[in-house]
Amino acid sequence: MYPMSEPLIQPVTVWAVRIGVSSREAEGKLSLEPAALVFDLADEEGALRIALEDVRKAKRIRGSPILIVDAVEHTSQVRFAFYFVKPPPLLPQGRESKGRVKRKAVGYLQTANGRMKDLVREWEKAVREAMAAAGSGSSGS
Repeated sequence: MYPMSEPLIQPVTVWAVRIGVSSREAEGKLSLEPAALVFDLADEEGALRIALEDVRKAKRIRGSPILIVDAVEHTSQVRFAFYFVKPPPLLPQGRESKGRVKRKAVGYLQTANGRMKDLVREWEKAVREAMAAAGSGSSGS
């Protein structure tokens, strides 16, 4: 078990998706400690801990409330998307076309970005500063 540390920025509720592995999101609390980015699952006991020394890039997706974090896990690259709003459905329901679903999702994320942009920017900055303090690879751009 890891010792608890004081968070570097106020924890926030997010939805996490491990890109390339699953399109299913998990809701939880994201917090930033001096040595790790921590995602505590809302409906389960346990947490995802990403050591800051393993983080290679942290970048806000412009025009959306999403923070992308690239890291090394063992010897492979992993990528997480942290949505600061509940992700929209990406699969067609009923008679909707894929294109219509995609347009609705983009519109939803752009609208949500107006409310969340400052918070996501703060998180991007805090993660990059913590990466630098931990001696991580690059801060991403």
